[in-house]
Amino acid sequence: MGILSNYFGIGGVWLLVPILIYIFKFPAHLAIATSIFSLCLYSSYGVVSQFFYDKIDWMAILWGAIGIIIGSKLGMKLAQRMGDYYAKCCPFY
Repeated sequence: MGILSNYFGIGGVWLLVPILIYIFKFPAHLAIATSIFSLCLYSSYGVVSQFFYDKIDWMAILWGAIGIIIGSKLGMKLAQRMGDYYAKCCPFY
């Protein structure tokens, strides 16, 4: 399981969100944002290390950034409409 989760880049985030919501009583939107922030911290180490090896595909980063910006705007609007109840019920954390 650990090898597959590292390969797909999910790490322990699949467990972090339910723990924050049900044990620490975080609102769902705050728990999701916290897990995304922790993912950003973890992945930044890999980016910095690959930068020194000059193995970064800048076009992939550009297209990924465009998709992230569009997806985050749409996701924010959708999350505001749905509320915390539906975010907790969503099986695809």
